[in-house]
Order: sequence, then C-alpha cells, then structure tokens
Amino acid sequence: MRGIVVVLLALLVTGFVAVSADQNNGLMPKLPDAKGERCVEPTEIMRRRHMDFILHQRDLTVHEGIRTEKYRFTKCIDCHIQPGDDGTYPRHTSSDHFCTACHEFASVAIDCFQCHADRPAAAFKVSAAADAGPSFAVNRDLLEVLARLRRGDGREADDGVQ
Repeated sequence: MRGIVVVLLALLVTGFVAVSADQNNGLMPKLPDAKGERCVEPTEIMRRRHMDFILHQRDLTVHEGIRTEKYRFTKCIDCHIQPGDDGTYPRHTSSDHFCTACHEFASVAIDCFQCHADRPAAAFKVSAAADAGPSFAVNRDLLEVLARLRRGDGREADDGVQ
C-alpha cells in the first residue's frame, strides 16, 4: 500500500511540475535566443527527444555513411550558439552556452564537446589569432592519432599534421 501512495505522489508532483513548466513560472532555464525562425521539430519534442535525434543521426553518419541535413549537429550549433554582446561566442563551459544552460538545469552531463566544436565555424573565423581553447587541442590530437593509424607505424606525423 505504501508503494502505491509513493507512486501516486510522484505522479502528482510530476504532473504539477509539467503544468508549471509549460507556464514557465521560473521552473525552466533561461535559454539564449536561437538564430533561426523555428527548430527542426517543435520545442516540446526537442526538449524531450533531442538526444534521440542526435544519436540516430550519429548512427546513420558513422555506421552507415549516410549524411542528412535535418538533425545535423553542426546546424544545431550554428543556430543555437550565438555571440554575446561583446561579439564572442560562449564556450560549453559557460552557463551562457545554449546546451549548457539546459543541461546544468537538468543536472545532465554532456560529452559532445570532447570531440565536436562547441561554437559555430564563424567563431573561428572572427578570432583566428585568439586562443582556440581545448576543443581545438582535442581535435588536433585526434588528427595526429588518426594520421598515425593511417600510416600504421606509430611514427610522428609528417604529412602536415602536427
């Protein structure tokens, strides 16, 4: 009996939070504005299922070699990561970053940016001389490892990758 009461109470609280969240009474994170007019899916679907779309796109691209545009990760970044008032793009370590704002709120860790850039390509064109930070370093290291694997001999890269 006690288990049923706990489950019913949990459902009641979950329903209240969902209704309150729809009214945005301070229960939802403040997300930076996106560049586009609308997302590839309605907001409520993206809030709940964006990871399904990202993983499905990854499987199509990596495992099957099929590239589609609709759920492409770089398009998400291009639209949702916008420069601040000072013209710089927020990094994934900042609460001003679209992804981080929501994921911190939900207490969900994200690891996308260990490999993927956390800013659109325009961010790198604007400040080419500036320190590119960890995302660039990780990608550079990855390129070096891939070059070594391609040669199959473990030698240092001699084909322009340093």
